[in-house]
Amino acid sequence: RMWASLLKKEYHGNVKTYLGCFNDWDTSARWGHKGNMVVGASPEKFEQYLRIQMKKSVERDNEFLFLTAWNEWSEGAYIEPDEDMKFGYLEAIKRVMNDFENK
Repeated sequence: RMWASLLKKEYHGNVKTYLGCFNDWDTSARWGHKGNMVVGASPEKFEQYLRIQMKKSVERDNEFLFLTAWNEWSEGAYIEPDEDMKFGYLEAIKRVMNDFENK
């Protein structure tokens, strides 16, 4: 639901707006039951969402797209390799970037 909401968002006007992408989010380690959590993350879903955001960024002639985050382990928002996903998130980024570089 979080990604569906983000992907539907439209930006109007002349204000330069940079898009972003995240793989996972869980602040319960810091905030306990008051924390926020996104569940069901996977490299495959991340790649799908990153591809959509990259397409939108290219269409907007944006020179940046922000990723959250390389190593935010305490919030579950990390893309560096781990024992569960291995290099999955980094490989997803590589595939998307290669696709856009070859267009």
